[in-house]
Order: sequence, then structure tokens, then C-alpha cells
Amino acid sequence: MLPITKRKLADEYGIDYDIATFFADRTPPDNNHFWKGKYVYLPNSLGYTIIPFLFDLQYKLGVERPILLDEKHIRLMEDGFDLMAKYEIKQISYEDFIGACKVLYAPTVANSIFFNDLLLHLNNEKTLQYTLGTSVKALDRADAFFFTLCDIPVEEQLLQRIIQAWSCVKVNALILDDISDLESDKINGEENSIIELGGTEVALDKIQSMFKENVLSLAGINNKLARYFETIMVHLQKRLNFNTSS
Repeated sequence: MLPITKRKLADEYGIDYDIATFFADRTPPDNNHFWKGKYVYLPNSLGYTIIPFLFDLQYKLGVERPILLDEKHIRLMEDGFDLMAKYEIKQISYEDFIGACKVLYAPTVANSIFFNDLLLHLNNEKTLQYTLGTSVKALDRADAFFFTLCDIPVEEQLLQRIIQAWSCVKVNALILDDISDLESDKINGEENSIIELGGTEVALDKIQSMFKENVLSLAGINNKLARYFETIMVHLQKRLNFNTSS
């Protein structure tokens, strides 16, 4: 798979050029399962390009670049992604994954209330202060991404806005994945938001409505990124063969 260029990130997705350059030019970390077999840091796949998307949202909302691109912060994120990849390939259990993330991030936590709320959320318990997750459990399956925010020193109000923006991107990426993989997920019994909601056209309509709401929210921060998600959805809808009987 060809890498995505910093110029494309900036011109087509509205990513700050310095952030785009940082990630597009970065070398994949050694011995990391998330980048295993990858020769570039950012293959042209949403699973990887979501990284500069999320970092850019923080920057646009007010977090300074030196904080975001600090080497210790980036390496911590990469170590977290390594754990996530190990869980996804079933090398470790979910409990071990969350426990390992807790050990990894605890020494660097800048907001203990958010950190504790995230752990509660990931263990299916009620949070105390921060709103995390959606009404559809399958769309919460990537919420360990939020560990990446735990060492960022920002005020609560800004952190709440970042969480909301990140949620829009994360949920929309999962919705695109669920629509693309609907038939294979049915066969393999994988988590899928459409299947969770009943696997009907009504379920698909509800998911697409959530998608549109997130696009509108993103447009106020990065209109090019919002249009990118809209374009991908249009392409998916054109080739979608929705069969409620399967």
C-alpha cells in the first residue's frame, strides 16, 4: 500500500502542514505490532491516517504543536497502539489490554479524573464527570484511543471539546468500516453497529444519521475533513447491496 503524502493530508484533508509533515516523514517504530510489516508510518488507510486527523483536531481546538508532537508523547501513543494491535490479533485478552494501558499511561497522567473515567468506561462502568461512548456498543470498540489524551495538559473545558471532536472522527471511521464489512461481519460474528441494531434498513438509516450529525460537527473545525467523510460515504452507498434477509 502506498503512503499518503503530507501534501495530500494538508490539501485534501485540511491537516496542518507541520503536523502532516511530522507524521508523513516519521519512521515506523521497531518491534511494534501496529506497524508490523509496514515500511511507512502512514499507509493510505484510514486506520493510520486517523492519527494525523486526531492530532490536527487538537491543534485546531487550541493545543500547541510542541505539546502534541513531543517525542515522549508520540512514543507513548505508539506503545499504546502496540498493545491495541496485540489485543486485536488476540495475543492478549481485553482485560490484560486495559490493564497494560493503565500501567503504561498512569505515570504520565495530566488529568486524573479523565483517566479514571476512561478506565471506568472501558470496564463498562458509569463515568463520574466525562461523557464517553455512544448508545451503540459496537461504536465504542476503539475508545482505548482516548488513552492518547491522558498525558496532554489541558483544561477540562478544552478536553471535553477534544473528546467530542475525536468521537466524531472515531465513530465515523467505525461506521464506514461496519458498512464495508457488513456481510463478512455477519458471517464471522464480528462486532458491527448495523448488526447490533438489528441488521435492517432501519438500522442502517440510524447509523447513517449518526454519521451525518458527526460530519456537521466536524465541519465547524475542519471542513475539508468533514467533506472527506461525506465523499467516502457517498462511494459506499453507491456500491452498497443491503440485503435484510442475509
